[in-house]
Amino acid sequence: MKKKNLLEGTGEADLFSKSASLISRNSRIEGDITGKENIIIEGSVKGSIKIDGNIFVGASGVVEADVEADNISIQGNISGNVAARGQLDIQPSGRISGDISARSIDIKEGASFEGRSRMMNLVSYREIDGIGD
Repeated sequence: MKKKNLLEGTGEADLFSKSASLISRNSRIEGDITGKENIIIEGSVKGSIKIDGNIFVGASGVVEADVEADNISIQGNISGNVAARGQLDIQPSGRISGDISARSIDIKEGASFEGRSRMMNLVSYREIDGIGD
């Protein structure tokens, strides 16, 4: 039996071609998440997320946290500041309430974003720790 790719059909499969940790739809995590691998969030996270990897927030994902990662794709909801060292992609069902920064930002029609945005370069990320200061 072939394993189903959770991101098949989302356009995000390439960002998550290596292994990823899954926070499933029925899971709730409170606290700080750090690490060096990709994360797929279909459940609920409250706290902070800072990883050297990519983050995908699925349509059922609810995040109440400041988020920092290499690339971030959002179909669900984030309340908190979001910093992507590379690409930030907000899909039509995605919602962000907080400040965002990234080297590249793509907000699809239908997406919701309330906050300030800041385009960053690689040097800027070495000079600051997070956003929204």
